Amino acid sequence: MILITGATGPTGADIARLLGPRGDVRVLLRDPAKSAGFDGCEVAIGDFSKPHTLPGALEGVDKVLLISPLAESMAELQGKLITAAKQAGVKHLVRISSAAADVASPRRIGRWHGECDRLSEASGIPFTHIRACNFMQNLLSFANEIAATGGFSAPMADGKISLVDRRDVAAVAAAVLTGTGHEGRAYVVTGDDLLTYDEVAAIIGRVIGREVQFRDITPGQAHAGFLEAGMPPWRADEMLLLYDYLRRPGNCFLTGSVREITGRAPRRFEDYVREQAALFRDGGAVRSHA
Repeated sequence: MILITGATGPTGADIARLLGPRGDVRVLLRDPAKSAGFDGCEVAIGDFSKPHTLPGALEGVDKVLLISPLAESMAELQGKLITAAKQAGVKHLVRISSAAADVASPRRIGRWHGECDRLSEASGIPFTHIRACNFMQNLLSFANEIAATGGFSAPMADGKISLVDRRDVAAVAAAVLTGTGHEGRAYVVTGDDLLTYDEVAAIIGRVIGREVQFRDITPGQAHAGFLEAGMPPWRADEMLLLYDYLRRPGNCFLTGSVREITGRAPRRFEDYVREQAALFRDGGAVRSHA
């Protein structure tokens, strides 16, 4: 039996859809009202913050996919699930992590992922870290600006970003959960696209049939824009640190993990833009988080 946590988030939902037809998949939900749509999956109600709800959800489970929302308490909450999984005799713990996971990271989110990876490693349960890079889906955050102004702004200069379709991360996770030989491994998962934002703009423009301009701005301008858009200050600070990380040579690179693990090529960014062309052209996008 495979237990999928975080199944109401985009990545967890993608993995549940891939594995549901197997008939040996259970999803862990906090809210019973969200149990519809998980075809082929058992549903267990539980909450990381309420450890007494976890043993029942883990009964008979051999493998766990571990995802939880980004929060200051992420390591504490995931630690409770890891402890319960150890007690339940789980044989494989697969965690959706980040390519920037590092307990010494200046970024909170990098530290949180690094701390959670370390907890998995220290648990004694065979583990696999799936360290995703930058989701193509997150570039939809620029769609409304593109529709309104003909371009998008960011403090990226000529830095390159490695992109991956979230569905390819889900496919890697599904293959790891149903395959063998992945224990003790950490996979950085990217697609085949390593692009500057000028190149991103050119691809979007080519697909939607009009010029799209990338406008490089200063970190200070970006921070003011984040706050004006209603972003919490801590998140605005994180975004600046993220852009600083992305601009640094060597932090963004390509791997062959999708091909190695799934046996097929990853999706290309231009193909993703074609799928979402109406949103990039006309706006109306809502950012999709992992």
